[in-house]
Amino acid sequence: MRMEDFFRDCLNLLSEVTILSILNKVAGLASATCNATYCIAGTVTDEDQFDTMVLYGFTQVEQEILCAPELPGKYRINNIRGSSPANLTGNMLNSEEYQIFPDNKPAISNLLFIPISFNRKKLGSIILVNRIGGSHFDAFDEKLVTFIADYAAISINNSTVYSMIAEHERELARRNEDLALLNEVARISISGHDEQEKIVEESMLQVMEYLDIELGEFFIRDDEDPSEYKLIFKRGHSYATSLFGFSSVNLGKGIVGKVAMTRRNYILNENEVNIINQKGALAVDMNHIVVMPLFTSDGVVGVVCYGTKTVDEAEKLNLLFLSSINSWIATIIQDYRLKRESKRVAILEERQRIGMDLHDGVIQSIYGVGLTLEHARLLTKTDPEESGERIQESIKALNGTIQDIRSYIMNLKPARLTNENLVQSLRRLTNDFSSNTLVVTTFESDIENIDGLSSEMVNTFYLICKEALANVTKHARATEVTVSFKEKEHGYELEVSDNGVGFNPVHDRRSSSHGINNILARAKGLRGNFDIQSAVGKGTMLTVFLPKNHSEQQEQAGK
Repeated sequence: MRMEDFFRDCLNLLSEVTILSILNKVAGLASATCNATYCIAGTVTDEDQFDTMVLYGFTQVEQEILCAPELPGKYRINNIRGSSPANLTGNMLNSEEYQIFPDNKPAISNLLFIPISFNRKKLGSIILVNRIGGSHFDAFDEKLVTFIADYAAISINNSTVYSMIAEHERELARRNEDLALLNEVARISISGHDEQEKIVEESMLQVMEYLDIELGEFFIRDDEDPSEYKLIFKRGHSYATSLFGFSSVNLGKGIVGKVAMTRRNYILNENEVNIINQKGALAVDMNHIVVMPLFTSDGVVGVVCYGTKTVDEAEKLNLLFLSSINSWIATIIQDYRLKRESKRVAILEERQRIGMDLHDGVIQSIYGVGLTLEHARLLTKTDPEESGERIQESIKALNGTIQDIRSYIMNLKPARLTNENLVQSLRRLTNDFSSNTLVVTTFESDIENIDGLSSEMVNTFYLICKEALANVTKHARATEVTVSFKEKEHGYELEVSDNGVGFNPVHDRRSSSHGINNILARAKGLRGNFDIQSAVGKGTMLTVFLPKNHSEQQEQAGK
């Protein structure tokens, strides 16, 4: 072989990217360069044993003799340990460390061993056996094979790097697919589905498609009975019920119920999988079936079953990733349920608000109109003109009440407050009360122009005052009433007092007293205080205090 061809062949080793192709070229080149009968080229493990191995020059019969029956594709050939070259003939081959063939077959007359090393780490071995036409391998042979080993080391290292890069790229591709699935699940969470079944169905279909899962079932915890789980999704079989023969299961019963109770995955064993396959209802026979819980801080919200037809052990379901996906789905379900519950609470609060507004506003206004009309009826014969004026007042009041009803529906303050500040509204309310009831009524306030109050605070004071005056009309039988509104250091205070019959606030107040309860609820709603003082025969004084900081916070929020 010309040296130009030898160096070209060595350089060509660097173009190979797989370990097997590198070893094949190394074995052929080393054998041809040194006229060796046999050549063994292979990579080694950390224990300095052959890992991947290539034989060159061996007949088919010799290869069959060297094959390891228990390991197909492997040979019973020992590596030469160590990182120092060895060029041996004669008695030197009797050492146990150079007995590379079992039973010394083929027989060895001379041997050349060159380690393949990179950065002082042994990567493999080149072993040449029985030089053709010579009693031993000479120093020049050793030099040339060492040169081959140097190039082989670089090529093997490059191949390892290429493999790592390829594996890294495969891992990145897999992670991108995982992220795509997570993005799809996240999209479902913000899709605004108004049905729990739709959320589950879309989530399960995405998971099954991305992960090539042929079988899927989903059991959801029942809203009315948390100990029961109902089947709401199934794919991959023709059963009318679940794969396990039921449409609902109680906590702790069967595989699904036990998974829900223990919060642990259950992997069906081979016998259990075979029993399911033998029933003939599956689209394809399963190799691997797992039942997994979906839980949040609210407990186990569901149980899911996945099944797949795997090719080998390495392709079993990735339970760790599935657990992550299940956590996402569980969170979506919990979020859906919280939103649904929030809507229910909002409806109840809205009903309560409308009820309070109707009682404190509309009903009291209608009650006042009734008193005015009653007064008008009494004046019909004695003073028709005055009676007509009272009727006109009642019509005007009814029109205002209609406006109030529209405002309450839109969660706005009463329409008659629109062009007035709070003090003006309270003064007008007091004057209307005096005109309707003929009770001597006084309004007192140490402030006239008041700005910066939130609409909620203005509306609350107005409705509380209206409710308090209505209670005086219904129960107090008073001849004098005083309404006062004052500004304090940290808030505002409304006081309504009368000289009526009074009552015992402890014993006489009924739980069904909507007026007092509404006043208390409105005051607490703005973090205020409510106090009522009364005694039999000594009148009643009602006091409400609302803090300024609430109004300031509302004003800042509006900005």
